[in-house]
Amino acid sequence: MSTASPTTQPSPVQPSTSLAMRLRSLVAARESGVFLALVLMCVFLATQSEVFLSSTNLLNIGRQISLLGIMAIGMTFILITREVDLSVGSTYALGGLITGMAIVDRDVQLIPALAAGIGVGALIGLINGVLSTYGKLPSFITTLGMMSVVRGVALLVTDGQPVTVNVRQGGDPKVIEDFYYLGQGYLFGESPHATGLLLVTIAVTWVILSFTTYGFRVYAVGWGAKKAARVSGIKVFSVKNLGLYLDGRAERLRGD
Repeated sequence: MSTASPTTQPSPVQPSTSLAMRLRSLVAARESGVFLALVLMCVFLATQSEVFLSSTNLLNIGRQISLLGIMAIGMTFILITREVDLSVGSTYALGGLITGMAIVDRDVQLIPALAAGIGVGALIGLINGVLSTYGKLPSFITTLGMMSVVRGVALLVTDGQPVTVNVRQGGDPKVIEDFYYLGQGYLFGESPHATGLLLVTIAVTWVILSFTTYGFRVYAVGWGAKKAARVSGIKVFSVKNLGLYLDGRAERLRGD
């Protein structure tokens, strides 16, 4: 007479063990070093200045980092796909110049002027993408050359002169007022618009990369393998082109 051996049940994971595993995964993450450095810097500055942790100073810091933060978010798509864009700063400058010139020289309304700056950035990003994928040029070389081209274009369209957006230079005073309010105004009189735009951009990017098909394809092309992604039906060149396109648009999404 044979007796069946009882089925062994896996032992439940203790909460303390699960917490320890999560802590180890956080410490092992590549971003943990940067986050630790940021925490140490904040602690040091808080001990050296009484106003560092004040709401006014923190909001001011948020407004200052929002400019670079929005550009960094656009660059995130490029870095995930294991590419690089060296023309970010030049594209940002040219987009701002086009928007400012449209307001003061052409007496264009605010929305079309902003659309012109965003369109210029998107076009530059698209050209970078096409040259880096279908043209089979390394993105480092492509964007390095584009950086010089965009700088030259900026000097040509401005004749080497600064573009100042104010009433004395021309333009509709109401448009100029709205322009400055969009970039330098405050939401509810407390939070800078630029900081709010940065937070919205972060949230939208997180949704795209975490919950959309395109976000999955971006990670598949970059952190996975291009050949495997192509075999699985992902259009690698289209994914990279859209990433560079979004990176170009990000240069003019800050609005000031």
